[in-house]
Amino acid sequence: MVTDAPGTDEGVADSAPAKGHGRAKMGLFRLLGYAVLSGGVFLAGYLDRAVIVLVPLSVIWIGAEVVGRWGRWRHARRAGDGDTIPTRFLMTVAFSVLVVSVLYAAGRSVESFTSDGPVRETLGALDWFLCGALLVVGAPLRAFGGSYLMFWADAAAEALG
Repeated sequence: MVTDAPGTDEGVADSAPAKGHGRAKMGLFRLLGYAVLSGGVFLAGYLDRAVIVLVPLSVIWIGAEVVGRWGRWRHARRAGDGDTIPTRFLMTVAFSVLVVSVLYAAGRSVESFTSDGPVRETLGALDWFLCGALLVVGAPLRAFGGSYLMFWADAAAEALG
């Protein structure tokens, strides 16, 4: 960034990064988290997994949403608007369950056009692997944004040398 303010040398490059780049990256990582979570739930429906898989998928989605909104709720409580937090929490839970159900149904309906195989009624290893992958990758990306990736990058750099 070049500064031309009075008292500075014209055309000298400023080494400080422009404001807002960190926020933009955090927002992009949160969108990536939503994409991973949404894709995982859609994939569960598309792979014709048992409907009971909605329970752990909903819990993962709700956990990511609650952790992601925790800072705003804390700020609201400090600002004197803490009595609305239980309502916000219940709305988050209801909306999250609705979104997970719709994404699963969308995946299931797309799959029904391409196959007429039997429906699985029990949770298998693939279901638990999918839930685990969403829990490890998608939920933290949604909840913490880029700080999650920075934590692992710092840990990897520290471990390597």
